[in-house]
Amino acid sequence: MTCALITTDWTTKGMKEGDWTMYKRVMGVLLVLILVGQPVWACRPLATNDCGTVEVDAIEMEIGVDWVDNGNERNSAVNVTLTTGLTKRLDFAVAIPYEINESGEQGLSSAELGMKFVLVRNFISFTFGYILGSPGYTINSILSKSIGLTTIHFNLGFTSTGDVKEAVITSLGGAIEYPVLKRLILVGEVTAEASSTIVWEMLIGAYLPVSESLMIDFGVGRGLSKENNSMLKGTLGLTYAF
Repeated sequence: MTCALITTDWTTKGMKEGDWTMYKRVMGVLLVLILVGQPVWACRPLATNDCGTVEVDAIEMEIGVDWVDNGNERNSAVNVTLTTGLTKRLDFAVAIPYEINESGEQGLSSAELGMKFVLVRNFISFTFGYILGSPGYTINSILSKSIGLTTIHFNLGFTSTGDVKEAVITSLGGAIEYPVLKRLILVGEVTAEASSTIVWEMLIGAYLPVSESLMIDFGVGRGLSKENNSMLKGTLGLTYAF
């Protein structure tokens, strides 16, 4: 699933067209991030990634509000992700969350940068993510397949903290999309993280394309393991392309 996009035709003078276009795309993402005040790439409300990339010369902005209640504490966050297509097979994303915990403490968290590369169009992709100021990184492999009206995504990823003494975290994700009522797309996923133990979560939700450039979404989820079976979460957001 790749969100609907509006593309812009850039022109150039005094610089090679390819270099100037690349510069404009990257700077456009950073500029919009400044103007708006602030897992990367998965179309909302899913955390599981899809194989699609944002079109060249387009910028896609995702804004989401998330709530998590783990039984002992309630936290929320506003997440803004901006993505632009660098080539037909490569896109670049910047994500920054604004977090609020139950005690009232709030503030911006570290930005995450990432890139997605399409190996086989509409089938296999890979992502690389890096949190600014951290030695850690994330690598994720993505498999997407459409069967009739149903689209299935599978993710397998690894997160390293950069410390050789700490174990690498393995992440798994499986998601399904199915359209109903012509425009409403129902989604569901099961995700897991494994280090010393495996912790499972699930989410169900939907997204609705309002126009070619705007999409709204929502989702609710809960923990499925002994370690997080009291955890409940919700998310509400929109995606805008320009």
